[in-house]
Formats: sequence, structure tokens, C-alpha cells
Amino acid sequence: MSFVAFVGDPENQLALASLGNAGKELVKLARSALEGVARKGTSAPLGHALARSPPGINSGGGLGNDAGRAVVPKSAGVVNEIPQITLNRQSGIEFERQVIEALGHVGARKNTTLLTARLPNGAQATTIPDLWGKNVGGMLEVKNVQRLSMSNQLRTQIQIARDTGQPLNIVVSPRTINVSMKIIRKVRRTGGDVYRYNPKTGDLTKF
Repeated sequence: MSFVAFVGDPENQLALASLGNAGKELVKLARSALEGVARKGTSAPLGHALARSPPGINSGGGLGNDAGRAVVPKSAGVVNEIPQITLNRQSGIEFERQVIEALGHVGARKNTTLLTARLPNGAQATTIPDLWGKNVGGMLEVKNVQRLSMSNQLRTQIQIARDTGQPLNIVVSPRTINVSMKIIRKVRRTGGDVYRYNPKTGDLTKF
């Protein structure tokens, strides 16, 4: 049957009209859902809108159970994607584990002790260095970032190193391409330094 003959059939015209109306309703629901996402910052309303598809979509209303069904792949959207910040955190945790393992022969352990210092501006700050103790030469902070700049965490650790007279050492990963000269100068004044550790080769070198 030609397309012209198909469209000219009265029964087909009713079916096409029903499909057109159903499509318009679905577009309205999807638009409403997207507006809800913008207002609430959640993807849930869109899923609810698709679940409430109008007659003729997913319900088999004269069009068959599968005809016109809106299928959303499981891989679509950001819901199933792992946020980059999570991936960075996981990578940082793994590098920290590798550093602690490399220092295992001196009894290195993950530090959980909270340290407090008063900064030059009068503010009181707290920090938990990754490693701390005589066996690791004082305080040791592990960083797996591309660029390391001064932060409140490092300011606090530098101040604690000064107050207690113990060195602060920072160990960065092979992916680190830049460390602030301000950090390097202040860390060296504590008697420590900034090092790069390569887990693949086991090399520990000054940055």
C-alpha cells in the first residue's frame, strides 16, 4: 500500500490522530519535567513523567504494546556517570595507600589524630596530616593533584610544624606538574621538603 493510500484510509487517519495527540502530551510532560529539573536540581521528575506516558504510549492503546515506546538507555544522562570529583578522590586515596605501603618498613600508618593551630591572622584551624610521627620524619602530607597551591590545610600544617619544631614533608604524585613556590619555601623553612614519588619505579625525588 502506498503512503498516500495509507493516509487516506479513515481508520488509519484516526490512528494517526491518536498518535499525534499522544506525542503532544508526551512533549508537554517532558517539558514540564525538565522545568522541574531546573527548579529542583533533580532528574527524578523526568523519569516520573515518562512513567506517566499518555494513552497510546506504553499502554498499547490501539498502537501495540511496544509501538511508540520511549526507551531511555541505562547509560544515558549523568545519573549513571561517576562524578570527576569522586574519581579524583579515589585516585588520591589509592596514591596515599601506595605511599604508606612504601614507608611500611619504618612502621608508617595512616594518621587519624586531629591537630590544632592558631594561624597568624588569629584564626584557629584544625587538620589531620596523612602521616605523623618520628618514624616518618615528622608530618607528611600526600597529594595527588596536577597543581598544588596554598590552602588552609597546608597553612595549618606549616604552622603546626613551626610551633612544634618538626618538619613537614609533602609527597606528590607523577601527575603533579606544578607546586606553588610559596609552598616550597614555607615547607623548606620547617626543615622538610616537597618530593615526587613514582609508585611504578619506587623512586622518591625532590620536586
